[in-house]
Amino acid sequence: MQMITRDQESTAYVPPKVNWLPAEKGKGFDIWGTFSRKNGQISMDMTFTNKAMQPMGGFAIQLNKNSFGLTPAAPLQVPAPLGPGASVEVSIILSTTGAVQRMDPLNNLQVAIKNNIDVFHFACIVPMNVYFMEDGQLDMRVFLST
Repeated sequence: MQMITRDQESTAYVPPKVNWLPAEKGKGFDIWGTFSRKNGQISMDMTFTNKAMQPMGGFAIQLNKNSFGLTPAAPLQVPAPLGPGASVEVSIILSTTGAVQRMDPLNNLQVAIKNNIDVFHFACIVPMNVYFMEDGQLDMRVFLST
C-alpha cells in the first residue's frame, strides 16, 4: 500500500459518462455526462451531440434546489453553433452556495438545459466523492469547530 503525502498529486475517481438526455427525448440533442473534482472544485463534465438536422445554439443551464446547494459558478460556455452531427465537450464548475432542499435520493440533481430548440429537463446522480477534498485531509481546527 502506497502512502500519498501532501506534496504528491492525488487523482480523484471519475465515473464514466452516462446518457443523461437521449436524443429521442431531446429533439436530437444528446447529453452524456459525469461529475469530477478538479483543483478543489466540483465539475459537471458533459458531451453535447447534435443529432438533429439544424444547428443548435443559445445554451444555458439551470439546476433546481438540491441537497448540497449545487449551483453553476459561471454561465454555461458552449461554442456555437453546434452543427448537425457535431459533438462538443463542455465542463462547468459548480459551487455549493445555492439554495438547499433535501432530495430523494440525497444526491439527486435536477437539471434544465436550454438551447434554441427547447428547454430540456433531466435528473442525474452526483457521486458523493466529488464533495470530498482530493487529499482526504481536514484541518483539526476546522474539524473541532464543526
